[in-house]
Amino acid sequence: MSRRGGTGRRAGLKIRWAKVRVGSTPTAGTTLSMLFILLLLGLLSVKSFSSTRPSPFEINGLVGSMAPDFAIEDLKGDKISLSMFRGRPVLLNIWATWCPYCREERPELNSLYKKYSETGLIVIAVSIDHNTEKVKTYLEDVPVDYMVLIDKKGIVARLYKVYALPTSILIDREGRIKKVLMGSRRWLADDPRTMIEALLME
Repeated sequence: MSRRGGTGRRAGLKIRWAKVRVGSTPTAGTTLSMLFILLLLGLLSVKSFSSTRPSPFEINGLVGSMAPDFAIEDLKGDKISLSMFRGRPVLLNIWATWCPYCREERPELNSLYKKYSETGLIVIAVSIDHNTEKVKTYLEDVPVDYMVLIDKKGIVARLYKVYALPTSILIDREGRIKKVLMGSRRWLADDPRTMIEALLME
């Protein structure tokens, strides 16, 4: 597994974008090493969203807890809340148009959605861009079939203590966070598909 990254700023936030090369599920030791490196990089180059600096350790602490609810606008300006999908498994993907690895994973994430949507999977992609028109233009080049919401004020990023982009959060039917994944994914590879199928079977 390798990781490369950089930083970007939108909606008053400064967040790393990061890529994870996923061939198999990382070991506990590999994961801890990766998080330690990210934390060191964050201390050097990443400013806080607010008064408290998020870290990879904070976001992983959300696993097992109830997913924080939110209500933000979709591309049409309609308010959409996470709680609207209680009873359905949700893949919450937090991204931005300026994140190169977010763009890279769009096609596979879309293919994953098309493969599993009929069996109940909901994919909610939350962009932290502040300009809705820019997101619409972006999606003309990288079209997707799943739901896209705009987090102009960074509400979702703060609630979920997002440290790197893209970040994906798997939420079960009861609204509980099952897994947090930082970095881009090959969503149709064996490990991600196994995680999604397990989520659907719960």
